Amino acid sequence: MTGSGLNGAGFDSDVAGILNLPANRLNLCGQLKIPIDDEDVNPWDPALMDSALSLAMVEIEGISGLNFHKSQFALKKLFVKHKKNWIKTGIFAAAVLLLLLFNIIADSYTLNKQLNHYDQQIESIFKATFPKQKSVEPFQQMQINLNEAKKNAVGQSSAGPHLRSIDILNAISRSIPATITVDVTRMVISPETVLISGTTDTFNSVQDIKSNLEQIDFFQRVTISSTNKDRSGKEIRFQLKVEL
Repeated sequence: MTGSGLNGAGFDSDVAGILNLPANRLNLCGQLKIPIDDEDVNPWDPALMDSALSLAMVEIEGISGLNFHKSQFALKKLFVKHKKNWIKTGIFAAAVLLLLLFNIIADSYTLNKQLNHYDQQIESIFKATFPKQKSVEPFQQMQINLNEAKKNAVGQSSAGPHLRSIDILNAISRSIPATITVDVTRMVISPETVLISGTTDTFNSVQDIKSNLEQIDFFQRVTISSTNKDRSGKEIRFQLKVEL
C-alpha cells in the first residue's frame, strides 16, 4: 500500500491485523531501482511520491491504464451499439450516390448524342441551302446569310410593292359580294401579277368580279384573259389577270 494516508499513522499494521494478512508499504524507487537526487532539499517520501511516479512510469512505458472518464468512451459505445445500422445506412447512401452518378452520366451521354444529331441537321440544312459555301460554323454562317437576305428584301420592298399573299387573298375575298356565285379553282401569285381561275354562273358575273377587283388599291389593272362555258353549259369558266 502507498498514499499520503500512511504518513504518521499505522494504517498498514491496522489492515494487517484486521485482515490477518501481511501488509507492506510500497516503495517504487526501491523496487524499480530508480536513482534519486540526493542533493534535493526535500527528501523522497514514497507515501507521497509513489502515486505520481506510478502515473509517470505508466506513461513512459506506454501501458494503457484504467480510464474513469466516461465521456471518453461515449462515442465508441455509441458506434458499437449502432454499428450494424450505420453500416446499412452507409451501404444505402453509397448505392444512392452510385445511382445519381449513373443518372448524371446517362443524361450527359444522351444530351451529347442529341447535340451531335442537331449539329448534323444544321450542317445538312446549311449545305442544302448554301451549297457553294464551305461550312466552318454552319449555324453562324446561316444567321449571317439570313440577315443579308432580310436586308436585301427590305431594299427590294422599298423600291416596289411588297404584298403578302394573305393580304391579297383577304382583299379579293372582301371585294366580291356574297350575291355573286363564284368558285375560285386556281390562284397563282407572283411578285408582279396574280392569276385567278374559277367558275361562276353568268358572263355578267365575270364582269362584276372584274369591276370589284379593280376597286382594290394595290391592284393596278385587272384583265379578263378568257371566259367560256363548261361542258355542262351551266357554268362559266373564267381567268383573270391582275397586275400589281
